[in-house]
Formats: sequence, structure tokens, C-alpha cells
Amino acid sequence: MYVSCVKEISLLSRQRGIFTKHQKKMATRLFSLIFLALGCVGAKAFQFQTRESPALRHESCLGFSKLLINQTGYTQYAHYYTDIPELTGFTMHYWFKLNKNFRSATTFNYALDAEVNTDNVTLQLHQGKQLHSPSHWTLHINDVLVVRLESPPVLAGRWHHMLHSWDSTQGAWSVFMDGGLLGYGYSEEGRGLVIPAGGIAVSGQHQNTAQFNGMDQGEGIEGWFTLFNMFSRPLLYPNSRGTLAAVARIARQCSPDQPEGDVISWRSTPRKGYGGIMETPAIPVCGKF
Repeated sequence: MYVSCVKEISLLSRQRGIFTKHQKKMATRLFSLIFLALGCVGAKAFQFQTRESPALRHESCLGFSKLLINQTGYTQYAHYYTDIPELTGFTMHYWFKLNKNFRSATTFNYALDAEVNTDNVTLQLHQGKQLHSPSHWTLHINDVLVVRLESPPVLAGRWHHMLHSWDSTQGAWSVFMDGGLLGYGYSEEGRGLVIPAGGIAVSGQHQNTAQFNGMDQGEGIEGWFTLFNMFSRPLLYPNSRGTLAAVARIARQCSPDQPEGDVISWRSTPRKGYGGIMETPAIPVCGKF
């Protein structure tokens, strides 16, 4: 893996006492450049120009990676190749960085029918066209709006950690941004809903683009995306001291060694990019990657 390759050369030099501090720093940088240029075990940064790209995962050097999604040409998104089970609740979290101000974004979409998009799970950030325009997050479950929460504007150039949770039993939901509680509540419309199994799960785009000849309708991510994990259990007691501390801790764990989602794991679930997505190695530094 990219990070471990760079780490190993640094550890080796320190153990043998071969390099000065400056030399070790330069050697690590040089090794990183060589790695990115030549790849490790034949892997390299992936640039896909066709509508359907080769598999993005299971290359040893891209064990920890980030996606660049820019929605140029055809719509761009990542498809998670896994069997989604029936769900009555979930928790998902990820990091993203927009490249354009005032851009709306679909960070996760799951649908049984991509042609009409049944919105079985659709998580979106909606933003206005000006700095003081209201922004908000929405969550649809089976075409039902269960969350609409105001949010600070998400401006270009900064990484943000998001965590979303939903529970069918009471219709409870919660949203955390950058390790802090953004909001929580209950939705009567969301009580008793069951997310069906067997659909298609993607990040980066709303699957209704099939209705528009594959063209982006202003709902796709334009920016970077990484470390998406989805769990089959909801987050309980979002405003409790223990939960607040746990989420803050998660937002500081910026490596692929964090707990893996049992529904979708960034580290283990195969995924495929469409439309020209680039996937590159990432570094485990929160807010930098």
C-alpha cells in the first residue's frame, strides 16, 4: 500500500542510522515521486476516459485512495459492487472536498431501479448560488423525505467529514459534520420504512441521470471523495456524551485501518468508476489526504 511503502523506507533509514534528518526527508519525498511515477506492483493513478472504467479496487498500492469526480462529459460516479441487504437502519460516514463553491452534491444513492430511481436511499447536499444562500442536507428513504437539515455553506477547497444515521424503528435520524453534531430529530414519515435488498449503490451522482441521456443535472459531486463506510446499525443517542466523543474520534481517524462498514467498506468492497473518474493514492492525514 502507498502509505506503508513510504513508511517502510523511513523506518529502515532510522534503524540503520544511514541518513541525516534532512536526507531522510529528501529520500522519502524522492521515493514518493518514484512511486507515483512508476507505480507499485504495476498499479498507478487511474484515469478513466470511457463511460465504463475498469475496477478501481484490489490493486495493492491503492489500498487507501481518494476519488476525483468532476462531472465533465458523461456523469461520473463510483458503483459499489456488493449485495446490499434489507435495512431498517444505517450509519454512514465519509470525507469529501468540493472543487466549486455553491455546488450541490449527491454523496450516496441507492436504488432498485436506476431508470426511474426509486430513491431507496438518497443523501444530498443542496446549496444556493451565493455565499449567504441557505444550504441543507436531505435524506430520502423509499422516495420519502425523512431529513431536511440546514447546514453551513460547504465551500471549495476544504475537506469535510460527514456522518449520517437513520433508524426505522422510531424514525430517528442524526447528522454530524466535522466531528460535531449538526442536528438530530424524528420523522413520523420515516417510521416503519424498510430499505429493500438487491439494489445498486453509488457515490457521486443521482441515478436518475438515465432519464437525461446521462447528463449531470447539477446533483453530482465535483471534487474529492474518500473513506466511505456504511454500517447496518443506526447511531443511538446522538446527543449523549459518549456518542459525541465517539463521533469526534471517528472524524480524527483518517486511515484505512478504521472499522470497516459491514454493508459497504472503503477498504474491502469492490467498486468501479464511470465517466472518467480518477483514483489516486491518499495519505492518512485528516483534512489533507
